[in-house]
Amino acid sequence: MKAGGFNAAQAATGEVQNIIEQVRNAVADQIGNVGEYRAHSFQRQVVAGTNYKVKVHIFGDQYIHIKVFVPLPYTQQPPQLSTCETGKTESDPIN
Repeated sequence: MKAGGFNAAQAATGEVQNIIEQVRNAVADQIGNVGEYRAHSFQRQVVAGTNYKVKVHIFGDQYIHIKVFVPLPYTQQPPQLSTCETGKTESDPIN
């Protein structure tokens, strides 16, 4: 990982699934039905908190890419949805 940059994409973990579940309603507000909503892969960037770019399977061959900011624990703030991109496929790189 380069300093300040995102690491390479890797398979999603239970931790990442838990993070995206916390912003599920915000995603649904933007795109409507989110169907399956299963984290597929992710990238992480450590800043004053952590940014996650996550490829999420929503149904069939449809995926979305979301960016979520997780504040530092001392702030006691929940994860926040930053962006949501629709029209993605399994083969699209997370960007």
